[in-house]
Formats: sequence, structure tokens, C-alpha cells
Amino acid sequence: HAVDCVVLSGGLLDSCLPGLRGPSFLTGQFRRLARHGIDIYWSGASLETRGRWPAALELPTNVHRLRPDATGILHGRNGQPVARLLTLPTETEQLPCASEAFTIAVQPHCCGVPDLLAGLVDFWALGGQAHCETLQVGEVIAHFPGSPQGRGPHEVGRHSCSMVKVDEWGTVCIEPRFTDVVRWHQLRLTIDEAATWPNLELQLAEQ
Repeated sequence: HAVDCVVLSGGLLDSCLPGLRGPSFLTGQFRRLARHGIDIYWSGASLETRGRWPAALELPTNVHRLRPDATGILHGRNGQPVARLLTLPTETEQLPCASEAFTIAVQPHCCGVPDLLAGLVDFWALGGQAHCETLQVGEVIAHFPGSPQGRGPHEVGRHSCSMVKVDEWGTVCIEPRFTDVVRWHQLRLTIDEAATWPNLELQLAEQ
């Protein structure tokens, strides 16, 4: 899709047991994006792995770690800044300054959008939940892309990433891109006492 950049807002790795395969696969995908000149802005990476990122896996230079900072990082196109990305500090008095660049606040563990940031943030990229959800906060969109894969029976339904398009007037359009390779469902069957095993197999197959 020739995207300008990729934003990772949390929920990408299992923070308790990332193992080696997950970070290794992820690093390979980072390098794949680097070959196409696509930058990655990753917020919450240290929380994702709790210090368990393998020392032998060095992140490529196109990966930019977003730390809690009211200044943020400017993302450019053809030498011109087109967006500012930041992860806000927990102290609400550290507000970002106004910017002409489209400002994206990336919050990996969201517990609400502060009202006092109205007019300072143009789009909220939120993490902290497994399912996709879009909220309207005043005139600004706040979006949870969810996790790219359901990790167990408790995370039912489709999982995806989100394609976010912003036009020259700052209007945001979001399209899901479904990424799960295994999908969990919870189904209910009614089985009477006369049901046979072949009949049960047939009902399961129908579901």
C-alpha cells in the first residue's frame, strides 16, 4: 500500500513470554519495511517485552522508539514534515506545544483521553485492548487497532491492523486490514439426550 509509516501502539508481543521466535520474526519484518524506506514508530516497546528483548536482535534504523515526551518526533516526506508522533508523559502538566504538523498521540496503555489536550492532538492511536474500536472525542478520532492476532479463546472474532489515511484538510479515514491466521469463536449447541455421536459431529461440522 506504499504507506508513509507504520505506527505500533501496543499489544504486539506477549509481554510475559515473548520467547525468541516473536522478536526474531518482528525484526525480520522491520528490515523488510526498511528496504522499502518505511519508518516505524513504536510506543510501549519496553513494556511489551519487560526487558526481555533478545540482546542479539538489533533493531534496524527505521525503527523509532517513542518515549514519553511532550516534544515527539517529526515524520517527513520529501524533506518536509508531514506528521508529529508522540507518546505523552503521565504528568498532565507536560502538554505538547501546538504544531502545524498533523499530531498523532500514540498511547500504548490508554485509560482515557484528557480533555485538556483538545486542539493539540489531531489523532489518537491507542493501545491496551485486543479488539478494534473507534471513538469520537470532540472533533478528534481516537482509534484502537486491536492486536493482529487473537491469542486464545478469550479473544474471539476478527483481529486486524488499521490503514489510516489523512487528507490535506486533516480528515481521517480508517480501513481495517484483517491479519489473523487463526480465529476464535464461541458457539452454543443444543444437544438433547437422544443425540448420537454422529449427530453431534454433524452439528459441529455445520457450525
